[in-house]
Amino acid sequence: MKRISFAFFLLILLAGCAKKSQVDLLGAGATFPQPLYEKMFAEYGKESGIKIVYHSIGSGVGIFRLKNKLADFGATDIIWDSQNQDDQIVYIPTCIGAVAIAYNLPANPVLNFTPDVLTDIFMGKIINWNDEKIKSLNPDVVLPNQRILVINRSDESGTSQIFNDYLTKVSNKWREKKNNSLKEFFALSANKNEEMCALISDTFGSIGFIGLSYAINHNMSYAKIRNSSGNFILPTVESVNLAAETEIPDNTKIYLTNTDAKFGYPISSFTWIIIHRDLSYLNEVKVKNIISLLEWMITDGQLYAAPLNYAPLPTQTILKTQKILNSITY
Repeated sequence: MKRISFAFFLLILLAGCAKKSQVDLLGAGATFPQPLYEKMFAEYGKESGIKIVYHSIGSGVGIFRLKNKLADFGATDIIWDSQNQDDQIVYIPTCIGAVAIAYNLPANPVLNFTPDVLTDIFMGKIINWNDEKIKSLNPDVVLPNQRILVINRSDESGTSQIFNDYLTKVSNKWREKKNNSLKEFFALSANKNEEMCALISDTFGSIGFIGLSYAINHNMSYAKIRNSSGNFILPTVESVNLAAETEIPDNTKIYLTNTDAKFGYPISSFTWIIIHRDLSYLNEVKVKNIISLLEWMITDGQLYAAPLNYAPLPTQTILKTQKILNSITY
């Protein structure tokens, strides 16, 4: 009798899980927006009753899983330009973020960097913190006679792609090098933004690039970068928002690096949720849940961006994104 009761209970439990799985959504990808997504998905779950599971494992893996239909949606900071994919995958911007240049130095100074100096550091041409080029930009800072330890992202990272795009735009030296990869110049490497934070924090004299939200949450020092207008700009919600004051294409696939905005932070970018344009391979309930989630994220969900150090989407970008969502078929 006990065995029958247990079997009956197990059937009920499995039936309940199967029913529940029909309304759950699985996403995977970028670590850059993970703090915001964690908040958004929790709040949307409270409102809708839909449980969203998100694996923060890097933009490259997010693209792979979405492409191979191993997740209901992907998340990326990388504009994937693979041939013949423009009509198959759509990009839904969810916020604007900044890549902060963080470092570990005594007294936690706020340093100034020009594009040239930043390029030379990340190409291994400036190797010491008290190099004259750094000192001339920061005359009031006591810089140690310490080797610069440059830290790279070891995974296929959207944060890396944003930073690489910036350096490519601002530096002929970077643009013309044979191997257009950050990895060849780096002393150490870490996987994901969270691990980058830990390695920089634990390594005196180190420097690396991380999402602004992570830098603030980990109480890290990060630099002002001279923008195209000649102003040294600290990444903030306001300066990142200004970076989006440019023409946004209808498909929203644009990096916001090297902004023309006078007070815009120059290493800024959208981050995107990506989905297949044709969702007919999913059941109708799941498709409606995905679209409903994305509509909420670009409207009501924008309220959660600024408190977590991301800039909300501009109105014109939201309107373009709504047109993209209206083009989804199932």
